[in-house]
Amino acid sequence: MVTMTLRSWKRLLKLTSALASLGIAAIIAGALLLPLDVEMPTTVPTTESSNENPIVAAVQGGPLQDYAVIYQSKLLQTLVDPEPAAPPPPPPPPPPPAVVLEGTAIEPGFTMALLRPARGQAQWVSVGQKLEDVEVLEIRQDEVVLKHRGRSVTLKSASSEGGRP
Repeated sequence: MVTMTLRSWKRLLKLTSALASLGIAAIIAGALLLPLDVEMPTTVPTTESSNENPIVAAVQGGPLQDYAVIYQSKLLQTLVDPEPAAPPPPPPPPPPPAVVLEGTAIEPGFTMALLRPARGQAQWVSVGQKLEDVEVLEIRQDEVVLKHRGRSVTLKSASSEGGRP
């Protein structure tokens, strides 16, 4: 049986790393010293159309034909930022609610408003109730605050605006 000492293991490791380094160096030297065989056209072929690039025509027939797409793209054109689009106009405000405040009744512990929808009879409503597409948020003397299509709208009674015609 053969036993190796630590010293002999180190020598073996140094020898194998030296051989691997020499092999890599030989591969690199061989790659640098060998000439590359690239066929370059001696003359640029003429093209039938005057707007076709002669370099593209030369590339299309040779070993670089895979790169013809790159030559055909307009990589050297001037880059221009597009004009910014005009901002869209703001949406029109929603129409006012189709209810009319006829009056309010405010007593301790009792607050109601008399609302008349566009079609139908007037109804007494209190805070939190809904009538058609509006919700009553607050009732004050001669006015009511409604929530209509996500907005807060204040209606005044006809008597506070100078009476009805």
